[in-house]
Amino acid sequence: MIEVEPRAASREPRTESAQPIQKIRFEFQKVGELRYLSHLELMRALQRALRRAGVPLAYTQGFNPQPKVSVAQALAVGVEGLQELGEVEVTSRVDPAELLAGWNRHLPPELKILRAWEAPLNEPSLSTGVRGASYQIRLQPNGWDSTTLAALGTAGACADFLAQSPIPVEVSKKGQTVTLDARPFVQGFTASSEDESPQWELTLRAGLGGSVKPQAVMRSFLGRWVPPGELDRMISSLRITRTALALEGQG
Repeated sequence: MIEVEPRAASREPRTESAQPIQKIRFEFQKVGELRYLSHLELMRALQRALRRAGVPLAYTQGFNPQPKVSVAQALAVGVEGLQELGEVEVTSRVDPAELLAGWNRHLPPELKILRAWEAPLNEPSLSTGVRGASYQIRLQPNGWDSTTLAALGTAGACADFLAQSPIPVEVSKKGQTVTLDARPFVQGFTASSEDESPQWELTLRAGLGGSVKPQAVMRSFLGRWVPPGELDRMISSLRITRTALALEGQG
């Protein structure tokens, strides 16, 4: 786990009042043990590395100014991201390639900036344009019955699941657990097997109409095959990787 920088506002230059003049978008990965970083820890790590690289960050206004660094969609704790998207605003122009190189020098390999490019400063934030996400999900063997594993990793199992109407999942809203139909959000669900471990490709819609978490969809799917007493253990055995985000206007 990487260290989380303590607050040390007195050591930072007072640049909060400077206006941003450039927006840099970036693609990054969060993999390996760093998949356990929370969203807050991830943002602190990215911001700390930018400061150490000497990037002239723009700050928000108000009582507690924060660097203008954001990501398109937060990753849940324990979920890896291979092509995550983010953006940073700066107060003087920087070369995206130089920013990438300097930034990576202060980041661990499991949290790496893959590419960076300039975007129009007045363009809407990435978070408003997210319309979906693709996931790769693998079930670790973990002592499960081989017959059950083989059945879970078939095209027929996925097709039967998608044929359901509705697909009930439990989600938390305003501190309460409610049940909703996940079927409108599931755009694709296929299976394969590797080394006797079932693996799935799951594509979920997201955006203004809401979203569901892949864990919730998999709980509904696996609950058809596994006794309730074993379901939590099976869910905890899933290795989930977000492989791509879909943005409005792509394709």
